[in-house]
Amino acid sequence: MELPPLPRRPPVRFAKLDELTSSEFVTLWGAVDALIERFTVCMDDPELPRLLVSFREELMAERTERERIAEEFAPKVRAS
Repeated sequence: MELPPLPRRPPVRFAKLDELTSSEFVTLWGAVDALIERFTVCMDDPELPRLLVSFREELMAERTERERIAEEFAPKVRAS
């Protein structure tokens, strides 16, 4: 009997944080947050939680910037 093919990950698209769509950004934010909040106790690499926290700080800075831009455009949207 022939075995089915092994599962594969979809192709990876490398992008800077500011190049992500809102949907991609929210998905990434949720994944990093879940890893930090629920799975750091299971991680056997002591460096990984520190790197994830650092990455979450970068995500927070990007989120703050996106919110600032949205607030900047809000009056223009209401006026039109």
